[in-house]
Amino acid sequence: MEKSKPTFPPASSISRLVYTVKLSRALPVLLCIAALSACTSTERGTASPAGTPTQASPTGSPSASSGQGLNALDACELLKGISSTVPTQTPKELGQHECEAVVNRDHTIAVNIRPELGLADYNLGSQAEPSDTTIGSHEGKLVKKSLTDLDCTVVIGVGEKARVDVVGISDASLDEACSLATEVATAIEPELP
Repeated sequence: MEKSKPTFPPASSISRLVYTVKLSRALPVLLCIAALSACTSTERGTASPAGTPTQASPTGSPSASSGQGLNALDACELLKGISSTVPTQTPKELGQHECEAVVNRDHTIAVNIRPELGLADYNLGSQAEPSDTTIGSHEGKLVKKSLTDLDCTVVIGVGEKARVDVVGISDASLDEACSLATEVATAIEPELP
């Protein structure tokens, strides 16, 4: 008698349902972070017409020091630091400057630190609805439908060439996603340079 090979996902219908639900919760967050990561350039320098000399920013400039200040921050520590304001499950590191945390059954939050990309470098998705905003003492953008109909990103400018993206994802409504992203952005803003 041959043993049957284990299947992945597990064969029972309840196991498949649990697997599908878990995958459907994680997939939008991962796609959102991947898309935000892929939509921006990390190339340093200043654009200029061919043959035109350029001047580099001095290393002591505000934008350089802001980016260096962001390099020292940990996205997961920022989320852990606001747990009394926005309780979350244990944050999960997604990359060097990227972290996500489940807030509850219907909401997930992600923080993405961009030490070399400024507010002007944020690329809007095809359905995005951006508006200017201020978070604490920082200029920013509120981007509804940044990647899907139920996500919202608050982009906090930190100097000319650095920023922090706070992505709220909701299974319930766009307004709830934007409310969550704004609440988290407001809570972490005092920690930013």
